[in-house]
Amino acid sequence: MITDANGLKALAGHPVSAKAAEPDKLEKAVDLVRDVFIPQAALPDIVYPSIFGATPGERAALGTILDSLPLKDVGTVSTIHVSPDLGDPGLLGYCRPALGSINLNRTGYDMDTAGQFRYTLVHEVGHAVDAPGRIPQMLLKGSPSAEQPFGQGPYVTDYASTLPQEDFAESYAHHRLAPERLEQVSAEKARALRELDKPTGLEALMEQPAFRESGKALGQMLEVTPWLRWGAEFLGQAAILTTGVSGVSDTIQGAATGDSRRALSGLMKTGAATGFALAFHHPVLAPAGLALLGADRGLQKATQAGAGVKQTAAAMTGAGIGGVVGGMGLPLGLTWAGYQAAGPVGGAVGLVVGSVVGHRLGSSLGAKAGLALTADPGPKSAGG
Repeated sequence: MITDANGLKALAGHPVSAKAAEPDKLEKAVDLVRDVFIPQAALPDIVYPSIFGATPGERAALGTILDSLPLKDVGTVSTIHVSPDLGDPGLLGYCRPALGSINLNRTGYDMDTAGQFRYTLVHEVGHAVDAPGRIPQMLLKGSPSAEQPFGQGPYVTDYASTLPQEDFAESYAHHRLAPERLEQVSAEKARALRELDKPTGLEALMEQPAFRESGKALGQMLEVTPWLRWGAEFLGQAAILTTGVSGVSDTIQGAATGDSRRALSGLMKTGAATGFALAFHHPVLAPAGLALLGADRGLQKATQAGAGVKQTAAAMTGAGIGGVVGGMGLPLGLTWAGYQAAGPVGGAVGLVVGSVVGHRLGSSLGAKAGLALTADPGPKSAGG
């Protein structure tokens, strides 16, 4: 990959050495973070939220409530903190949708009752469901609460009328806990939430015990320290955003300098980032993002090998296919196999290993296969 500095040298007419054209350590580090964290956006998030500050009784109640919700909704929440006091007993809880972080007030009004505790948690989960793609989604598409019928009457509660986001969360809570009440007040909102409920084929597959229990175990493992969960959440979103920005930059600079490969790389990275950011919106966008990200890896390997057009196309095709197979098949396969072999902990380990190495390994092997299959065999010997 040609760096920005090398691009400037080329524009100035200075030669660029082969060594300088190799990715530097920073670029390699950025690529590694991208390859580890971005492909996770291609799979439904099955990891249960990590719980902090809860008593054993509260932890049991939280687990029961989360188990009653669709796994795809549970996966929108990264952490749940139960605080002794939020400064106001009327503030029962709040959610930071950008990070999927929920904070519950143990001493809030009626929070010592099972009904209020359950309703508050489900309401806050509704806020997380309103932004399943986190910051990238909010930047590109917005949230369901920004669309009709939310933000307009009739409202299921008075609090729902304060903001469209609160209308969505209150409607979501009733959809889960008192659907007949929501249907009576607003059949349109009830219908909109039922539409959001419809799982894709992959989301339906994930509802099996192997994936739900493995995701629960991994969420508990990540309770070792809060920053570990927050850090992974931040890096995943940052990787998508930086890949998109880098893609736009490479597209513009490649076009400006006549470097068609760099421009193509930029277009693929931009498309991949967009696909990952909106993967929640349509099931085809996730594998498309993996394919584009893999094809970009194939392009880079072909360029470093000095490959011609035919070999480059083969490397991109192989890497794209390998990226999809590795990025989706390996995490699912290892989670299933790990769960069958060692229960939820084994499934959690398989999910981590598959997510970390799957796309990078699949796309690299696919690129190498493409280059090898289209390599010039060279002249035959006289005896051949």
